[in-house]
Amino acid sequence: MQAVQQAFTLFQQGRIGAAKRALQTVIDKPPSKHAEHKANHLMGACLVREAFFDQGVEHLRRAARLAPRDPQVKYDLAQALQLAGRLDECEQAARSALAINPNHAESLALQAAISQSKGEHEAAVEILDAARSRGVDHPALAVALAGSASRVGREQEAIETLQRYARDARVPPAHRQELLFQIATLLDKLGRTDEAFDALTVANTAVPVQHDPSVDDRLADEIIACWTSERLRSLPRGRDASRKPVFVIGMPRSGTTLVENILDAHPDVHAAGELMELPTIYARLFPRGKPLAESLKTFTERDAAAAAGEYLAALNAIDPNAKHVIDKRPHNFIYLGLIPILFPGARVIHTTRDPRDTCLSCYFRNFLTGFAWTTDLRWIASFYRLYARLMDHWRLAIPDSGVPFHMLEVSYEDILADQESASRRLLDFVNLDWSDDVLSFHERNRPARTLHVDQVGMPVYTTSRAKWKRYEKHLKPLLDALAPVLDDRD
Repeated sequence: MQAVQQAFTLFQQGRIGAAKRALQTVIDKPPSKHAEHKANHLMGACLVREAFFDQGVEHLRRAARLAPRDPQVKYDLAQALQLAGRLDECEQAARSALAINPNHAESLALQAAISQSKGEHEAAVEILDAARSRGVDHPALAVALAGSASRVGREQEAIETLQRYARDARVPPAHRQELLFQIATLLDKLGRTDEAFDALTVANTAVPVQHDPSVDDRLADEIIACWTSERLRSLPRGRDASRKPVFVIGMPRSGTTLVENILDAHPDVHAAGELMELPTIYARLFPRGKPLAESLKTFTERDAAAAAGEYLAALNAIDPNAKHVIDKRPHNFIYLGLIPILFPGARVIHTTRDPRDTCLSCYFRNFLTGFAWTTDLRWIASFYRLYARLMDHWRLAIPDSGVPFHMLEVSYEDILADQESASRRLLDFVNLDWSDDVLSFHERNRPARTLHVDQVGMPVYTTSRAKWKRYEKHLKPLLDALAPVLDDRD
């Protein structure tokens, strides 16, 4: 238990790798059932923090089996399943937590969020109001109410409730951070821009994180130096020309989810969310501890066939009957050179958006895992420059290599201006017949694949276009750091 406590302290400090190493000794040789339960519970939380959701789920399931009457483990399992996009299992785990403790606040909030993900905002509010009438008092309920407040006309009530919790010194920093993000979002919707940005600034500094922008530069330098057109031309290639994979890439908050939702409304498409398969395969083929140039030299036809087979098997396991399965992991732009090598028939859709709106939207979002760079305007600009440099490189290097490559670039602003024309371009690109369903994707009676519910059940809307102008006086650090990108754009 001393090792578990040490790991918990490391976890709170953000030292996830060290926490995992401390926990592994307990998991390998557990001294007691209680220690094994606690170690697996915390290991699951560590893996979820690193965005290894499926692996986190396995440890949390083990912890739940060891402590079947612990509602917090059931809740943490439900949250991990939600992040993995496994919403049916998420709902079942949340119900299991509430069967143990009907007043478990976080599980009640998650149950409300599940209703929100289905567009059922009145039902979500009923869950929350009933909980509060029973005396359940927890910041998670306030956060859940914020998710429906704008749909049911209760914005001011939600803001006041969130502010009450945010002022409470007993609320942990991570919870306070989420409260402040919700306050900022609601204030923004009410047009109270200065108040919204003040809340946003505090939110982004509520939990200390570290990001080194020089790492962004070094990563871009290495990829550009190693993934040249000559290297791409010489690499062994996969032989399976399957068109099943469709990759949607771009900066986070650039319209990737909107494109995914439009395509997912087509009967021949299955949107799988943000899969970890491609970065996992890339990390195994080209480990960070070894120079990329050396790993590329030892890449074989057998490696290509095995990697392609592994990825396609994962897609078939998700939906064996879908003509196309969408992998909407925005960061796959980092690994873009590998996609045509493994999948000569795959389609790649690159979403673009005004850099200022994209970066501001990242600053507004409380990303749960792996996005420390979104908490500082200069860091966001640094990451955007990494993205822009790599996309400029791929646009030249891959076509020049002669490797079969199919990429469509679609502008978020163009979709807002004319959804039907943009949707027709998307369907033509992936070789699908027209379906009117794609124009009414927001009317589908099916859960969203994540529980970020700001657009669930809503059609394409234009309120976020040129939003940065409303905040321009607050954005000098961002705009200055983005200047090279903006100059190129102009």
